[in-house]
Amino acid sequence: SSITNTPSVENITSDLVLSGPISISLQSSEDSVYGFITNFLNSKVTRLKFDDLLSDYESADILVPSSGQLSDIAIIGDCDQWYGFLTSRSPGKVIRFDFGTSLNNTPDQSAISDELGFTLDNPVGLGLATESDDYQLFVTSRNGPIYRLDLPSLTADPIGTELGNLNGLSGDWSLELVNIGSQWSM
Repeated sequence: SSITNTPSVENITSDLVLSGPISISLQSSEDSVYGFITNFLNSKVTRLKFDDLLSDYESADILVPSSGQLSDIAIIGDCDQWYGFLTSRSPGKVIRFDFGTSLNNTPDQSAISDELGFTLDNPVGLGLATESDDYQLFVTSRNGPIYRLDLPSLTADPIGTELGNLNGLSGDWSLELVNIGSQWSM
């Protein structure tokens, strides 16, 4: 097996009730692979837990109250704790999931963007970076601005900065961050 081989494709969604799936994040933990699918047309994240051979899975929905148009999700582990960050276009929030020690747990949820002191304008895409002991969460907007949320820890309230409309970007849905040596690119 090699990543350069042509992949085999299998549709596994026929048994799922998805509502405008728009983004997926995969994470390996506890001898399982987890997939988290954002549903744009309702307030749910669908969690898939695959066995170690990716041949069978179980699913569960995570309801995200007071949100809508869920757009992107990023999952990260820190020591033995798991966290997720989720964008909700309506009402313009970034929500933190705290799964505790297992991605199979129902996460505690908090709208961390409520602590910024300004409103996010139509947030959709996420990029999560780690440098030293700090975390930076970059958020794209369908209307142009990019935001950086600095987190001294994954449980801390963020310090937000609006970076503006970089190079005239507009209508973005996602972004990727790449670190080559000590140089970050978006």
